[in-house]
Amino acid sequence: MSPLPIGSRGSQLALWQANHIAALLRDRGHEVELEIIKTAGDKITDVALAKAVLEDIAGTVVRGYRALVAKHKGEVSAEVTLAEQPSETHLAAIKDALAAATKKNVQVQVKVDPSLIGGLVVKVGSRMVDSSLRTKLNAIKVAMQEAH
Repeated sequence: MSPLPIGSRGSQLALWQANHIAALLRDRGHEVELEIIKTAGDKITDVALAKAVLEDIAGTVVRGYRALVAKHKGEVSAEVTLAEQPSETHLAAIKDALAAATKKNVQVQVKVDPSLIGGLVVKVGSRMVDSSLRTKLNAIKVAMQEAH
């Protein structure tokens, strides 16, 4: 029977873990062979990549902080997607409707997606309401196909 290979990266912690597992297996009568695995990702040599990773982490922290502040203030954020950029009057009506539904101050982020054709898609937290014309037409299409 050939020995069980245990792959490990070369760091002190990884080697300690691999040797610990190897000792446990040997105590149970298994033959074990430790193999060091080197990868291109062992060291970040690209400063731009490291900077991008740090910026991503910082962005996540900032978004989390903003969410906590908004929650403390009784605010909620909503993502509203429409087929075209809404007028100020239309946007105000959407904000008023969302504030009435959530009973909170709503910060609205508008996105434009022409493929909706009309109507809108609203996301508040984990809830989503899709009243787009695209979705309604797809529902009609499915109903028509089932009728035949």
